Amino acid sequence: MLQHVNPFIGVDGSGECLPGPYLPLGLVRLSPDTVAPQKTNGYCSADPIKHFSHTHVAGTGGMSRYGNIGVLPFTGVARLHVDPFGRVNEHAACNYYAVTTANAGVQCELTATARVGVHRYRFPDNVRAHVLLDVGAAVQPPFPGYQMDPNGWPPISVGGFVEFVSDRALVGRGDYRGGWGHNEPYSIYFYAEFDQPFAEGRIGQAGSWLPVPGGGSGANLAAVASFGAAREVNLRVGVSYVSVAKARASVTREVGTQSFEEVRQAGEAAWRTVFDRLRVEGGTDAQRTLFATMLTRLYCLPTDLGVDDEFTS
Repeated sequence: MLQHVNPFIGVDGSGECLPGPYLPLGLVRLSPDTVAPQKTNGYCSADPIKHFSHTHVAGTGGMSRYGNIGVLPFTGVARLHVDPFGRVNEHAACNYYAVTTANAGVQCELTATARVGVHRYRFPDNVRAHVLLDVGAAVQPPFPGYQMDPNGWPPISVGGFVEFVSDRALVGRGDYRGGWGHNEPYSIYFYAEFDQPFAEGRIGQAGSWLPVPGGGSGANLAAVASFGAAREVNLRVGVSYVSVAKARASVTREVGTQSFEEVRQAGEAAWRTVFDRLRVEGGTDAQRTLFATMLTRLYCLPTDLGVDDEFTS
């Protein structure tokens, strides 16, 4: 039944589902976010894409929530503001999403494990390749002034930190409040590891470069890793609600030395265990597609937060 899954069903209108990859009840739901104003899922098929973020709710409606730790590949001069892009050859399947940026021709592919977002970016020849990581990212309300109730607040970045820990990796934490959480803050930790050394890593805040190399703290932080004329860059981003150490441990445990394709195949195997519990007979191709896709939607939420290992030493 995996071949019948169509992740674009239910993404627009009142469906507010995700086109991007996730595993059954996984913590990471890696999906493209389009320009504001946004619905709860962060995505509209008619709008330009601004980045790919690792945390989402889906199919819930209501106030926006999550859309944190955004990643965007780009070319040219290293900078903190990158224009959103129109999409070319957008495609999705079970635990897989792909799109090419219309402005720069970067081929973007996404897959996921339970707590790790896995990215593969292929750049055109003879360009300067960069990857932007936006720690202040958050899905914004559907329209200005929108509130879930009189006590609702739009999601914002209120703090955090980012630090380059090697020539391949950076760590950090984003602090946010608003949205479905009302004004109560929450934090997300991450460990981001590239498959090759970057030539330069810089930190910015609120659109300006920070003078201190290697790290920074506060709200609305972002980092840019520059790779010169690299043709392909792979990135693994572990996410945790507990610590950087747990985020890094997830990258080691769930990805390790696996390639992008191996991670994708492992994700398909995880979904196959869900479908193997059922026997489906009859129906048209359209009906089978709807059934298979809606089954993956049922396993999108809730999230397995990993209490047994995330909250123990």
